[in-house]
Parts: sequence; C-alpha cells; structure tokens
Amino acid sequence: MSADIPFGDDRPLPPPLTADELALARQARAHLNGHNEPADPQPNSWQPANLIQLAANPPAPPTIGGLLYPAKRTVLSGETESMKTWLALILCKAELDIGIPVGWVDLDAMGPGAMLERLHLLGVEDDQIEANFLYYEPSQMLDKPMLDEVTTTIQERGIRLFVIDAFNPILGLLGFDYEKTRDVEKFWTSVADPICAAGAAPVMLDHVVKNADNRGKYSIGSERKATGSIIHIGFKLLETLERGGRGRSLLTVHKDRPGYLQRPSIGRLVLTSTDDGIAYQLEADKSHDTDKFRPTVLMQRISEHLEKQTAPLSQTTIVTDVPGKAEALRTALQTLVDDAYVKADPAPKKGHFYTTIRPYREASDTPNTTPSQPRPHSVPTLRSTPTLHPVPSPPLWGTGTGSDGGPEPKTVPTPSQPIGDTIPEYDFPPIDEGQADDLDDTPDRWFDR
Repeated sequence: MSADIPFGDDRPLPPPLTADELALARQARAHLNGHNEPADPQPNSWQPANLIQLAANPPAPPTIGGLLYPAKRTVLSGETESMKTWLALILCKAELDIGIPVGWVDLDAMGPGAMLERLHLLGVEDDQIEANFLYYEPSQMLDKPMLDEVTTTIQERGIRLFVIDAFNPILGLLGFDYEKTRDVEKFWTSVADPICAAGAAPVMLDHVVKNADNRGKYSIGSERKATGSIIHIGFKLLETLERGGRGRSLLTVHKDRPGYLQRPSIGRLVLTSTDDGIAYQLEADKSHDTDKFRPTVLMQRISEHLEKQTAPLSQTTIVTDVPGKAEALRTALQTLVDDAYVKADPAPKKGHFYTTIRPYREASDTPNTTPSQPRPHSVPTLRSTPTLHPVPSPPLWGTGTGSDGGPEPKTVPTPSQPIGDTIPEYDFPPIDEGQADDLDDTPDRWFDR
C-alpha cells in the first residue's frame, strides 16, 4: 500500500454532502437494497400528558338543531319508517338556514329526485340547496386520497353535519363486515375520526334488529356500532307518516356523553303532511311523567278490544263495551292516544273515532321513575346556532379582525321559521260523549323512512 495515503487521525475528512447529494444517495441505496429508506421513528404516544397544558375544552351544548354536537360520532337508529331520514333532513335545514353547508352521503337508494322532493317539502329553497347542500352518491371504495378530499372540503366549507345514509352500506363499500367488531372499529378510527377532526359530526343512520324483544338499544350487527358512538338516539315508531296525514316517532337517548340531552326521552318527533309541505316539531314526551295517573289495566282492556275490531269505534261505544268506570275508561283512552297506541280521527260532525295503532300491554309499561331533571333545552327547537368557536371558512367568515385577534365572524342570516312552528298543540281536545257514525277514508301510507 502506498505510503502517501494518510491513515488514522491524519486522514482528511470529506466535504459534507449537499441536500441534493444526500437525497440522490438515499435513492440509490433504496434502489440497490430493493426497499425505501426506513421512516423516522414515531414519537412515543404512551407518555403521560399534562391535562392543563393541553387546554382541553369542556363539552359544549348541542348546536346542530339543538340536538347534535359538531365533531362527535353520532348514530340515529330505529326500525323502518321511524323517520330517521326525515329528522336528519330537518337538521340539515336547520344548518342551511343559518348559512352553514351540510354533507349527505346517499348509499341507501334514496336518489337525487326523492332527496330534492323532501328538501322542498321541508321548505328548503333551491338557492340554499345549490350553494350549501353537498350531495354524494358514491359507488366505489373510499380510499385515502378520496377521504382527504372529503375532509378538506368539510374543513374549508365549515361543515358541521355530515350524514351517511346508511351505516351498513358504507361499511360494505369499504369492505368491512357490519357484524365484526374489529371492522366497525376500523371504520370509526379510519373514516369517522378524520371527519370529526375536520369539524363535522359523522351522523350514521342505522337500522335495529327486527325482533323487538331482542332489540334493546343496539343497532343491527356488532355492538361496536353503538358503543363506538358518542351520541346515540333511538327512534321508536308511534304512527306512520301518511300523505295528507301525520307521523310520530319517540326519540330516546341511548347515549349522550356530553350530557346535555334530556333523558330518557328527548321528545316525540311529529311530522304533518299539508298542502304546503311537511310541518315538523318536537313535542314533550309525557309518558314518563311520574305524577300522571295511568290506568294501565283499563288501557290494556281498551287496546285488546280495539285490536279485535274491523272498523273504528266511538268513545261512547268503547265506554259501553269495555268493563270499567266511565270516567276512568275515558282517561285510559286518552292516555292511549297520547302515547300513540290508539289513533283518534276527527269525525265529520263531532268527536272522534278510534282505531288501534299498536298493542298496549300493562306488563311492558315501565315508565322511568327517575328521569333526569328538566332543562331549558330538554325539547330542542330544531334550530341551529353557530358554534362558539367555529372553524374559519370563506363562506362563513368576514375579513375583519375580532376582539381575540382572529378573523371576525361574518353575520349569518336569522334562521327562518320552521314550518312546524305554526302547528297547534298535538294533544287531542277533550273527548266528547257524542260521536258521529261516519269516518273519512284514511290516506294511503307514504315515505318509507
């Protein structure tokens, strides 16, 4: 070996590589080794954090229609025709009325035509729909770039409500099995959580098991669909919506981690089909009032009697045919009407005629004896309010500077009055003794959700 080649400490150091040279060297080594450069090690997330320094925000009240929370996993579950889709659309209207865009993923064969019809029936204007109703009808798997595009749109537009109709179809589109807990958890973490991080509540419309005895509070499939949610509201059909008629559904709070919703029931969603569209409101659920007298024995007798009939009956006929004191029987009948076990149709001249909606049995009547304390917002108004700290977005923010140094919120329009505000109280008037003999034809049922 030549003596003029330096060794050890006498060997000169080579000049440092430039950034471009370093990148080329890594590419060459990755090519030769047949794999990419190892990624930088991830920081250890299993380290305790200072909760005060994290400045965690306390739970805020529900601002979406007074019912839902932005950026929270949400499930609306119920049987077919229990009006889950209608409520989701009403909440969309509440957001649109204050100028906030919404997203809707249609995977349950609703179709653009039916969607547009329902929005029109609820009083949503075409300019609102065109500007701020983001309608998706996907037919391919949602990969990472597509999800990034969706979440970017959510963040840039300031979307707070992102409805996915329905839970099982989106799982199938992603190749997940709705009966496998691991697959459902993958959906929550890989799809729902990025939507939450962008500022929107992923609202999953879901069905319940057919057997009411085995239903409980769970959706069909893995229990993780329900337990993985932050908000879970169940729908119990009381009266099917009819064209020219009325539909009712009881909304029960299965889960509310922030704790602002009234338990056990938010109220009863009431939809009425009129010549002008669909009127809506939430009315208080009186079936859990512990001070209210419930003649359960007579209620079951009346229910069983009506179940055997082939034609509607007047109150006079019911009081005459069913054993019991007349006054108590009238109270029992009115209670069955209030709780949507019996339907009262106005007679052409005076009074009402009564038909059964669903069987009532005393054994299944278990009103909650310890409801939560009433709150001012226990029955939501179905109006949205701006988030206390909304995500800035061009459609919603002005160019000025607020008191905190950030962008000044742009003034949003006053929410339009829901057409449901003009509906009178839904409790039927006191039942008269005299009853007519004729009954108008019952309108055909319509709308399947």
